Order: sequence, then structure tokens, then C-alpha cells
Amino acid sequence: SKGNVNCLHYFAILNAEYEISRGKYRPAVRFYKDAIDHCRQRGFIQDEALATERLSVCMSKLSGQDTHDQAAKYFDEAIRLYVQWGAMKKVELLEERK
Repeated sequence: SKGNVNCLHYFAILNAEYEISRGKYRPAVRFYKDAIDHCRQRGFIQDEALATERLSVCMSKLSGQDTHDQAAKYFDEAIRLYVQWGAMKKVELLEERK
């Protein structure tokens, strides 16, 4: 209940990265989705783009066609968010990875 609400998404992203470092991808997905929700609510488009990009990478590590389809969806969404933010060089780099 204490703390700056403008930092909640960073906390969620860091938790997701920690889970990934432990090989725990499913909990990381939940943290990334929490971060995305917080970013969306507060208008932090650049951080939403980052969390969405990282979520796509995380989802690609999970098995199953459904998760790979979701990973592709999140990857495309990250590109859309980076375009909206105006980070065109980042968009170029991501497009090269497609």
C-alpha cells in the first residue's frame, strides 16, 4: 500500500526477469502481464512496449503452438507500441528479427 504507483510496473518487470533467470517462465508471464496492465493504466507507452517485447520472448520459451502464436501476437503488439512511441530504430531492429 506504500510506494509510488508510477513504479509498480518496474517492480513487475524486475520480478518477471528474476523468474526468467530461475527458469520459471509461467510466473514471469503473469508479472509481465501485470506490468503491461499498469503501464496501460498510467500511459507509460515506452515501458508497455518493453514489457510486451519481453513477454513475447518469454512466451516463445514455453512449449505449445498456442504459446508460440501468443508470442508472435505480443511481438507484433510490441512493434506497434514502439511505432506509437516513435522509436523507429527499435522497430527496425525488431523487424529484422521477424
